[in-house]
Amino acid sequence: MIPISFNGRDALFMYTQLLKEALLEIEDDDVKSIKDLVEYCRLQNDVDEDEIKLVEREYRDHTPIWWYTAETFIYPMLNRGLRQMDVDIILKMGFFIRHLHQHITELHREQKASMPAKFQVFRGQGLSIEDFEKMKKTKGGLMSFNNFLSTSRNREISFNNFARPAALNTNSVGILFIMNIDTAICTKSSTSFAEDNGYDISDYQDIMDVFGTMEDVDELIKQVHNKNMRIIFDLVLNHTSDEHPWFIESRSSRTNPKRDWYIWRDGKPGGLRPNNWESIFNGSAWEYDKNTDQYYLHLFSRKMPDVNWECPELRQELYKLTRWWLDRGVDGFRIDAISHIKKKSGLPDLPNPKQLEFVSSFDYHMNVEGIEEFLNEFKRETYGNRDVVTVGEANGVSADQAVDWVDEKEGKFNMIFQFEATNLWEKTLGSLNVLAYKRIMTRWEKSLEKTGWNALFVENHDKPRIISTWGNDKEHWRDCATAFATVYMLMMGTPFIYQGQEIGMTNVRFPSITDYPDVAARNFYNLELAKGVDHNELMEIIYMTGRDNARTPMQWDDSLNAGFSTAQQTWIGINPNYVHINVAQEEKDEHSILNFYKRLIRLRKENDIFIYGIYDLILSNHKQIYGYMRTSDTKRAYVLANLTDRVAQFTLYQGLSSSQLVLTNLLEPVSEHKDEKSFKFHPYEIRVYIIDRKEELNHHERKQHAIDQSENLKSILLTVTKGKDNTNESLTKEQKVALQKLEQMSHNALHQSEQSQKDIISALTEATAKALSGTQTSKQQTKHKSPSISIDQEKAIPADSAEIDLENEPIYKKRERQRSLVLNLGSIAPVVQTDPSPVDQRRRSFSTLIPERSRRPSFIGHHVDNSSDEDDDRKKTTTNELEEESTDLSTRDIDYSVLYDDTIEDYSFTSARKPAQKETLHDQQEIMLQQVKEQE
Repeated sequence: MIPISFNGRDALFMYTQLLKEALLEIEDDDVKSIKDLVEYCRLQNDVDEDEIKLVEREYRDHTPIWWYTAETFIYPMLNRGLRQMDVDIILKMGFFIRHLHQHITELHREQKASMPAKFQVFRGQGLSIEDFEKMKKTKGGLMSFNNFLSTSRNREISFNNFARPAALNTNSVGILFIMNIDTAICTKSSTSFAEDNGYDISDYQDIMDVFGTMEDVDELIKQVHNKNMRIIFDLVLNHTSDEHPWFIESRSSRTNPKRDWYIWRDGKPGGLRPNNWESIFNGSAWEYDKNTDQYYLHLFSRKMPDVNWECPELRQELYKLTRWWLDRGVDGFRIDAISHIKKKSGLPDLPNPKQLEFVSSFDYHMNVEGIEEFLNEFKRETYGNRDVVTVGEANGVSADQAVDWVDEKEGKFNMIFQFEATNLWEKTLGSLNVLAYKRIMTRWEKSLEKTGWNALFVENHDKPRIISTWGNDKEHWRDCATAFATVYMLMMGTPFIYQGQEIGMTNVRFPSITDYPDVAARNFYNLELAKGVDHNELMEIIYMTGRDNARTPMQWDDSLNAGFSTAQQTWIGINPNYVHINVAQEEKDEHSILNFYKRLIRLRKENDIFIYGIYDLILSNHKQIYGYMRTSDTKRAYVLANLTDRVAQFTLYQGLSSSQLVLTNLLEPVSEHKDEKSFKFHPYEIRVYIIDRKEELNHHERKQHAIDQSENLKSILLTVTKGKDNTNESLTKEQKVALQKLEQMSHNALHQSEQSQKDIISALTEATAKALSGTQTSKQQTKHKSPSISIDQEKAIPADSAEIDLENEPIYKKRERQRSLVLNLGSIAPVVQTDPSPVDQRRRSFSTLIPERSRRPSFIGHHVDNSSDEDDDRKKTTTNELEEESTDLSTRDIDYSVLYDDTIEDYSFTSARKPAQKETLHDQQEIMLQQVKEQE
C-alpha cells in the first residue's frame, strides 16, 4: 500500500466541489425530473426496461443511498457521466445527485453526535494500473460520493471487500485509504458558494475553498499591511446558510438549545404560512421544515435562514466571531444587509388590499424601530474602541436618518451605503432622470455635511453596469463612463470603485437563463414564467437589471477567459466584449477610461478641496447638466457634467477661463476662453475648474461690497430722516434730493467699473452726511441704536446718530430695515456660530469662512437646492426649448424678494442630527439683529 496525500485538490479524476454545488441548484421537481430521466434512458437502447420501470414506479419508496447501491442503471450511468463529463447525463441525473447529497448531510447530522472526537476510517478501492500511475503523480483530488459510501470504520471490511479483489486482477491495483477524522474541524458539510455567491455562510471562521485556506488569508493580510494598505472583509450577520452547524442544530428539534437562534413559527390553520411576507428573492419569506413541523424565516433565499437578533446568546456569538476576525488583523468590515436584522414585533401580516399571494415586506424588516439598540450594542462589543473602518449596507435608511447611523460621536458606522440614488435603476430603465439624481445626491451631501461622511459609489455586485443602464455603452461608451466617474468621485465622501468599473465593463447578454447563476434572477424568471410571461420579455428584463451583469469575471486581457482563469470553464460566462475592453489594452491607451480614472484619483489626492470643500448644487433645474461647487477658504472648484447623450447649453453667473480648467474628458483640447459664462457641452462632456478665491473675491466682492454699502446708506438715511409716523413728509428738500441720488447711485453701482464704484461710494457718503446734517434731533426715547457701518475704512456714520422705535415700527418697515442689515452683516458683525459638531481632527470646519445661506455674499449667484425629488413635479424649470438655463445676474436687478417670504426654509450648515424645526427668515434676521445689538 502506498500512502497518498489528499491535501491538494485535482479535478481530473474526482468530482469537483464546484460541480456539486452547481448541481445542487437544480429545481426540485421530482415528478418532471424522473419522467425526463426514464424517457432519456429509453432512448439510449442500452438500459434494461425492467430497471427503468422499477425506478419509474418506486423511486420515492427508497432512500437515495439505497438507489445508489441497488442493482439498477442508476450507479453505472451516474459513474459514467461524471467520469466522462457527459453533460446530458449529469443534468438528467442532477436531481438524484442533489437528493443523495441531502441524504448524506442528514446522516452526518444524526451520526456526528455519537462519534468520538477523533477516529480513523478506511476505504478500499481498485484502480487500473494506468490510473494508479497517474494518481501517484498528482497531489490528490476531491473525494466523490462513492468515496464516502464505500468508507468504513472497520479496516477488514474495506480491505477484504474492495482492495483485495482488485489486487487479484493483474491489470489493476488494490488501494486501502486510511483517513484520520477530527470532528472539531469537520462540521462544515459544504462550502458556501451554491446559493448566493458566498453570502450563505456555512462557517464564520473559515474561508471559501475556492479562495484558498486560512493560511492564505493570513498571508494576504500580512502583505497588504506591508504595502501600507488596509483590508476590509464582508461580514454577513443577518443570515447564515441552512448548512451552517447552528442551523443544523436549530432545526433538529423544537427543544434544541439553538432553536431560538433562528426565527421559527407555526403555520396558520389550513396549512397557511405564518404571514404574507414576500422574500427579497421573490416568493414566500417562509420555508416549511417537516422535521419539526414549523416554518423558518428567510428574507433572502430559502437556503439562507435569518438569524434571530432578539436572542442574546446568538448576538454574543456574532460579536465573538467579529472580534476573532479583528484580532486576526482585518482592518474593518462592509456589513451586509445590516438594516434588516430587526423585524417588526409580532411578525404581523402586511396590509394586502390587492389580495396578493405575497406582499413586499420591506416596511416590516428594513430599518425597523428598535434597531438602534442592536447596532449600539454591536459597536460597543466589537469595534467601538478599535481603529478600523466600518461601512454598513443600510438599505432603507433616509438622508435624515443617516446622521444617527454615521454621526462622528454617536454613529454606529463610519459610513453607510445608501440606495436611494441607485434605486433610480428600477425607476428609469434605459435612461437617467438627472433632476432626481441631483436632488438625491445633494440631499445626502448636505445632510452629512458637518456630522458625518458619505460612502460614494455608482456600481456594486447587486446592480447592473451603470454605462449600460443609465448611459450609453455604444457610441458614447468612453465619455459616458468618465462622466459618471467624475460626478461622484469629486463629491464629499469616500469613493468606492467596483471591479471592472474602471475599464468601462458593460452588461452582458447570455442566451439562456441557465447561464445566469444568480438565485434572484432564476427565482424571478421561474415565478414569472409560471404566470405566463413570455420568455423573451423576461430575458430582456434580466439583461437590463440582473445582478450577474456586474459579476462576470474581470477582463484583464484578450487571452482565454479574459486572463481571469486558465480553466476550460469559468464559474460564470465571460462578457464577449473582453477582446477590446480589457486592462492590458487600456493601459496602453492614454485616453482610455482606466487612465482617466488614474488622473481623476490623482486630482482628488492633490487638491484637498475635493476632500474638505463644502458642496453646493448649481444649475439645479437643468435637465441635462449636473453641476456643483466645492468651496474652501482659498479655492472653489466647479464640477460640470452633461449626463445625457444630447448637446447641452447653459449659462453661469461665474465666468470661467481655460487657464482654470484642470480636467476634461474631451479628446481634443478645449478652446481658449476667458471669463466665459455661456457654455455648450457635447454628450457626456465633463469639465472641472479650480479657481483661486482671492482673484474671485477681488473681482466680485468689491462690486457687491459697493452695492451693499449703498443699500445700507440708503436704509440708514430712510430710517434716520423719518419721524414716528414713518412718512417722507418730514424730509427737507435737500434730504429728498439726496435720497433720490442715493436710489439712482445704488442701482447704477452694479454696472460700474471699479474706479466708478469708488466714486459712487464717495458721492453716496457725502450725500448721506449732508442729508443727516439737516436732520432734526429726535425727542423719542431711544429703543435701539444702529451700529457703525464702515465705508472705505476712513468714513463712518456715527452709531448714535439715529434712534429707531422698534416696538412701534410697522412690520413692513422692520423687514426693510432688517433686509438692509442682513445684506452687509459680514461688515458689521462677526459670523454667527451655531456650535457645529466637529467631524474629526482630519477634517476642517469652514463655518467661519462660509456663512449660512441667508448671510452669503450674493455674488455666488446660484440657488442651492436641497429639496427632495418629490418636489420635482411642483417645480417649473426655467430652461427653454434648448434646455438652456441662465443664472446671469449682471443684466438685471438683484431680486431680494426672497427675504420677505416667511415660509422659505433656510438650508444652513447647522447640524442635521435630528430634523430641525424650520426657522423663517424673519426669525433668523431677528437673531442676527440681536447679535448685532450684543456687539455694541
